[in-house]
Amino acid sequence: MIQLNTYFTDEDISKYLRTDKTFTVKNVEIHLKDALRNYIYPALSEAFTDTLMTTPVVAIDDLLKSAVINFAAESFYDMLPVNASNTGAWEHNTEEQKPIRLEVLDTARESRIKAGHRNLDDLLKYLEGHLGDFANWVATQEYQVFNSFRIKTTSEFNGFCNIRNSRGVMLCLQSSMLQTEMLYISSIAQKLDALNLSDALLLQSENLLKTAFANYAYSLGVWDLANTYGYDTIVSINNTSSNRQKGFANAVMAMLERIEKQKASIAQSAINLLEKIIEDNTIVEIEDVTPYQNSKLSTVFNF
Repeated sequence: MIQLNTYFTDEDISKYLRTDKTFTVKNVEIHLKDALRNYIYPALSEAFTDTLMTTPVVAIDDLLKSAVINFAAESFYDMLPVNASNTGAWEHNTEEQKPIRLEVLDTARESRIKAGHRNLDDLLKYLEGHLGDFANWVATQEYQVFNSFRIKTTSEFNGFCNIRNSRGVMLCLQSSMLQTEMLYISSIAQKLDALNLSDALLLQSENLLKTAFANYAYSLGVWDLANTYGYDTIVSINNTSSNRQKGFANAVMAMLERIEKQKASIAQSAINLLEKIIEDNTIVEIEDVTPYQNSKLSTVFNF
């Protein structure tokens, strides 16, 4: 691994986060390492990330630095607005100091995580748009794993289930996609492969397989998405009363459960139609599969 203090500078830290001159890379180096391990390496691989830090690419260097620093802020952001003393923790204020509020820290962490995901998504989109320039990334397992999935690109996944063309969301759904293929898709796909289907039936069955794949993967992964990105990227609920936190939490849980069931229902509808194709070897009516964009519970994804 490259020495982080040779890639990140004190100026980089203050560029992306509000800090004073006493706050240096050395203060946060362990958090930068955590950010790389937890967020960047799963997307880019350790080897390719080290290459980008050793030989920076101008077009994406700023995105990489901002992503790492924002992700690192999840764990160290509480140090930035806080003074610690033997009397407790204190929040900076322009005229006075006051005890730090937990919601201030929570909001700060959430905003940094979302910023990190936006930065990483923009970086990944650039890489995918310039694959010829990054053969060493295309060769990594982290990239190649998506070639084994039924849906390989964010734009194609987005055509069956709205993820705002986010590579980060696909990464988050990776385990769910593996489970979906194993539990729901592979057996029925094998039955279809054994049939002598017409071109029209092949096209319809492939679209239905991908509809089932995307929606089952989303259904299985919706809780992981909520944990990774925050519930407010999945559902939009107005919390107008600060003294109703329990009711608000219950509402969020209920909405996520409804989305989980709805996506599974859409997927199962597609599976049912595929079984009808196998049984009748004829084109089926597809009105039973509700287009995701027309659903009453479409996701928000406020990146």
